[in-house]
Amino acid sequence: MIVRTHFPLWGGQAHVCADQTSLPQTLSAVQRVIADVDRSCSAYRDDSDLSAVNRAQGCWTQVGPVFLDVLTEALAMADATGGLADPTVGTATLATTNPVPVTVHPHADWRGVDVDLRQRRVRLRRGLSLDLGAIAKAHCADRAASAAHSATGGTVLVCLLGDIAVAGEAPDGGWPVVCADDHRGAADLPGDPGARVHITTGGLATSSLTVRRGVHGNHVVDPRTLRPVQGPVRTASVAALTCAHANAAATAALVRGPSARHWLEGLGLPARLVHEDGQVEMTGGWPQ
Repeated sequence: MIVRTHFPLWGGQAHVCADQTSLPQTLSAVQRVIADVDRSCSAYRDDSDLSAVNRAQGCWTQVGPVFLDVLTEALAMADATGGLADPTVGTATLATTNPVPVTVHPHADWRGVDVDLRQRRVRLRRGLSLDLGAIAKAHCADRAASAAHSATGGTVLVCLLGDIAVAGEAPDGGWPVVCADDHRGAADLPGDPGARVHITTGGLATSSLTVRRGVHGNHVVDPRTLRPVQGPVRTASVAALTCAHANAAATAALVRGPSARHWLEGLGLPARLVHEDGQVEMTGGWPQ
């Protein structure tokens, strides 16, 4: 029998679904991965690799394998989205959420990140700042689902603040998922087209302009202007091979705005876009 449990995580909730007999092992594997990613990629820990790299402006910094995995995936996603999902918008993100009046001159360019895989070290061009929050969460969901499946051999769904990854043989009919502007208040409301889907493999991510708003705007920054994205797409849900791929595509869709649907169609990704006026667009076979 499939059961579900949840626990507080990063200001939200983590949800784990697995076979009842393997749930303790599943939870243990998931929480180990979460702890590893948090130690390496948290912007709120002075001892994280992320904080060390951001402090060492222009200098090489030794980092661990988990941080390297997340960063290399973040750079690959930046390349795949033409720089629209850029991990070097850290300073600009701070400027949108800081309640204290400050003067900042941020810029973003993911190509200004040097990675030496052999010596496990990273260097940022001066003036850049990494923000791995979104991609680290999605990467963590992928790794956690994979680790849990490897540990138990069973089926598992991991949802970290709305970023979903699955592994193993899915239940009959797939895993039911409801997409909403805010994962904290998701509801399958009548007349909400395509809100409910069933997934069997890979990952699904939703990015929205309606949550985590700061005094200067939402948390999604357009790397081309370094200003908060203004729409017209307010929420993008995307299914892909991995949760990290889905997360990057959803973020890029918000940044693209009016051209999001055409871009997603070109990639063949199933997606659901909600506009500021409530209009819903679906592409790539969504919700099937």
